[in-house]
Amino acid sequence: MRALAFLCPSWTRTALLRSAPRLVAPSRSASSIATAVQYDDDVTDDFIPQPPRRSLKRDIDAVTTALSFAEKPIVLPSPRRASPYNSLAKAIGVKDITRDDVDWTSAVDRIISRGVPISTNDANAMLAAMRPASRITQGTRLLQHTNPHAHTYDLLLAAHSTLGNADTAIACFAEMQNRGLAATGYTYGHLMGAFARARDLDKALALYNQMEVAGIEQDLIVSTSLMACCVRTGATERAFDIFDTLKYRSTRYAPDVTTYSLLIHACLKSPEKSAERAQDLFTEMQEKGHKPNRYTYNTLIRVFASRSTYFVEAWQVADQMQRDGVELDKITYYALLAACVTAQDLIRARKLVKELLSRAAVIDGEVNEAWKIDRTMWQLLMRAYASGRAPYDKTPVDHVFDPANALPLPQSSSGGLLLDKDVLTTTETAHEAQRVLRYLAEHDADTVDTQLLDAYIGVLHQRKATNALRDACFGPSNLFARLGLAQSPFTYRTALLAAYDARDLDLLNTAWHAYRAHVEHAGPSSCLAAIPGDGTSPDIQTHARYIEALARLDRLDDAVQVLFELYDDPAHGSAINGANAIPPRSVLKCLFTKAIQLEKPHIVDALNLLYPPRVLPGSRGKIVPGSRPLTLERDVSRKPGFHDASPTTKKAARYSRAAKKHGSKVKTPRNTRRH
Repeated sequence: MRALAFLCPSWTRTALLRSAPRLVAPSRSASSIATAVQYDDDVTDDFIPQPPRRSLKRDIDAVTTALSFAEKPIVLPSPRRASPYNSLAKAIGVKDITRDDVDWTSAVDRIISRGVPISTNDANAMLAAMRPASRITQGTRLLQHTNPHAHTYDLLLAAHSTLGNADTAIACFAEMQNRGLAATGYTYGHLMGAFARARDLDKALALYNQMEVAGIEQDLIVSTSLMACCVRTGATERAFDIFDTLKYRSTRYAPDVTTYSLLIHACLKSPEKSAERAQDLFTEMQEKGHKPNRYTYNTLIRVFASRSTYFVEAWQVADQMQRDGVELDKITYYALLAACVTAQDLIRARKLVKELLSRAAVIDGEVNEAWKIDRTMWQLLMRAYASGRAPYDKTPVDHVFDPANALPLPQSSSGGLLLDKDVLTTTETAHEAQRVLRYLAEHDADTVDTQLLDAYIGVLHQRKATNALRDACFGPSNLFARLGLAQSPFTYRTALLAAYDARDLDLLNTAWHAYRAHVEHAGPSSCLAAIPGDGTSPDIQTHARYIEALARLDRLDDAVQVLFELYDDPAHGSAINGANAIPPRSVLKCLFTKAIQLEKPHIVDALNLLYPPRVLPGSRGKIVPGSRPLTLERDVSRKPGFHDASPTTKKAARYSRAAKKHGSKVKTPRNTRRH
């Protein structure tokens, strides 16, 4: 209940602990600038329901007292002391069949070697006691010595579903039909779960239609598994359509907590109104009388964490989570940490990390496995260093990365890793990020991967440590080469952005040549996958960054040459529909602006050739916005001055007109004042 009190000021914390244990949410003044946070948003197996199965005790109780595969009947002392667990364990030669370390290969060999047929109940009892992997391998052998029925195949399909073996599940289902056994709702539920884990939406929809043709009602388990398959494959709107149909079909199969949690998770896949839709689902679930569980709360916080404007709501959900008696776990802290990254709140992010490190501390020589720190927390912390707001420090950031100025590291524990300050300056932020990376490289090398180094490169870029970034990526002390890790397209794209901001032609060419060598070594297919929600590939975006940087450095001829090479490359044409492979005109703003400013008519003609004006069908000749032909002459049909001004000048003009209209002085924005 008081787990998050450390995030509040001292006077607020005192009142918090004295009164009701309510979480004090941050104010609404948090910046609404969103920062891209790569967070695992895949559907976990917790959202794929399992059909109810017979308990292990019930299956074993079905075993007869004298087991059919025993050489001699087992004589029990008294019916009161009869234990089917002990009887079955003694017959197969193990002490306890419910343990995970049972050698089922030897047990099944001993049973088969007796040469006596195995009854169906005995085979089902052994299958129910096996782990999924053993059930698949040994279940095939047991089927050859018993007469299986529908429940036997349900147990096998449940194992295939847990492991996500869609093809073998289909083969098992076909064998069941060949034996003339009728499939039940449990059978279809297990088969649908296998398709959901294998992300095979076509087969899942075909199975759903087959159930309707066979007259088998699609219950809640089957429908929820189909929705999970839709979410995993990106068909979120289809999942919501199935959900709406399920709500109004019957009260018997009304959505439960698992279904609502799955649909809240699906909101992470849809960028438009994701937080609003998730909030409506959460409210509707509570109105229906369903009590949210930990998965529901954590998923809702993750949805809110993707939007900076819902930063307060994310903390309010954590507050409600505590008031409802649901304990916060490591996933909850990670979701709140991601919310801090999106909202650029470095202060709360560091407090969360300190609390996580204290909970994961070694006590009496034992590590708390439930709070064991993994690479996800360190990646989120690095992104918080890159995006977090910090007071500007006049000390050059590159001075921090001098080995002579390095801070000493803690010897064996990460308790004193972070600086003992709440507010860090830009220089101190870069200093602490470097210290964290050095500690992980020396004491926990398995945690350091390419994504973590990319996040650290992002810190160097945002804190304008250009020389340190050049040395970390391409210099003698290359971090990737020293740690044996491969660079990713994100690494080169960040280096190009740093060269663009610093107007560094040497860094620009170095990063570009390294990227081209990476593409030739790894193959073009590694960089051509389309980015969800954007439609372009990482390779297209990297080309766009390089072209804009060349334009900013007045290298327009080189920029247009790279643009034509990209247009003529057949690899991009096959990946993104021919002419659409080139970067959109709206992306190459710097190139278009420079071509007009420097009055380069041949550059303007070349750009108009690559980007001809397009007309919307049925728009009576209306040109698509953003595709108007470029010209070096001013358009006299428009009001001169305002439309050709920069966005900052336009903003100042709007404030001036508002002041004249209302007859009062309107405060001019800080970034539009003239100096």
